[in-house]
Amino acid sequence: MSRVNSKKIKGDREIRADEEGRDVIEYPPSNQLDIHGWNIRKALKLFKNSNPPLYEWLTSPIIYLEEGSFAQQLRRLIPQFYSPVSSMHHYLSMAKGNYKAYLRDQNSFHL
Repeated sequence: MSRVNSKKIKGDREIRADEEGRDVIEYPPSNQLDIHGWNIRKALKLFKNSNPPLYEWLTSPIIYLEEGSFAQQLRRLIPQFYSPVSSMHHYLSMAKGNYKAYLRDQNSFHL
């Protein structure tokens, strides 16, 4: 049996992530919203592994809506789980991927 997490946004639109299937929550960009996230199981795994985007979201001064205490509880755990070395490896890997995909065989590139 598969459980689904969902949250209503603007009437009949829904954000859904299947816990046993797709673990990414995506809501197509519009003029008002661009929503991305993970189901709770994936978010906790990413937190444990010091995933930089999750830590950036948790420490951002910009919070549009936050209900409940889950995010605040994660923030209190950051000192126990955050690894600068993991973040360095994450961004180094992204830089290498971008270099291979966009720059390696280029004499010039667009900014």
